[in-house]
Amino acid sequence: RDLDQPAQIKPSENEEPSVDKSISRKVWKFIHYWSVGSNFADKEYTDEHFQKWMIEALDKAKKLGRYKIAQLSIGEALYSAPADEDGLWLHKSVAEVLDKHDMDSMRRGFALGLRNSRGAQVIDFSGDKDRKIAERYIEKAEALEAEGFVTLATTIREIAGSYENDALNVAERFGGDED
Repeated sequence: RDLDQPAQIKPSENEEPSVDKSISRKVWKFIHYWSVGSNFADKEYTDEHFQKWMIEALDKAKKLGRYKIAQLSIGEALYSAPADEDGLWLHKSVAEVLDKHDMDSMRRGFALGLRNSRGAQVIDFSGDKDRKIAERYIEKAEALEAEGFVTLATTIREIAGSYENDALNVAERFGGDED
């Protein structure tokens, strides 16, 4: 079984079976606070381990009728995945999963995790900080695209675009940009 066999991990027609809410809450907390980075640091961790875990997690979520929210939550946790050994800013096993066309919710969660990882910020009225962040995300998108992760690169470009828009909005609102 692998993630390229969509019948195994597609959501069921009815995504709302009755589920104990306390269990759902515990599962959400586990996924929400789970950090990918520590799992990759484990010397026994392998790409196969990650793939197996992903398949099992999505299979279980499907059975509980929580497939899309699981994708979103897992994607949000994946923002903390380390760089690949070959130098790509994101581990390739994670990029492969996020690049799959049927992982829209997971990519949305990943984008959310990346955006939220910045934390609270003091507003830079010139918009320069946001422009610099946008430039870094464009570079990250280009690196993903060069490795063949085109769908994921598109998501990263959207994040860059959101930072560019933030810079324009702040500069326009507060007069920090004279262009």
